[in-house]
Amino acid sequence: MQTITKQTTIRWVKQRLKHGNFKQITLLTFKKDRQIIINDDDGLFSLDEQGYQQISYTALDQQAVIKLLKKLLVVEFPRSHTIYVQIIEK
Repeated sequence: MQTITKQTTIRWVKQRLKHGNFKQITLLTFKKDRQIIINDDDGLFSLDEQGYQQISYTALDQQAVIKLLKKLLVVEFPRSHTIYVQIIEK
């Protein structure tokens, strides 16, 4: 599990979505009590929010994932400066 800064999270996720060589990306807080999970289903993505709210978003394209991720980072990681990242490769 590696760490990235909150400021570079969007850029980092954009690169992973562009290359598409992952099955699942998990973004976690320091305490690991809140997380955002991005799943790749052959070009369509699903995003699960598990923290303050328990919501799943399905059938998203890359632009929708990035737009939604920007909003969720503010809600789920309000005081975080670093984010833990876990990647499951295809």
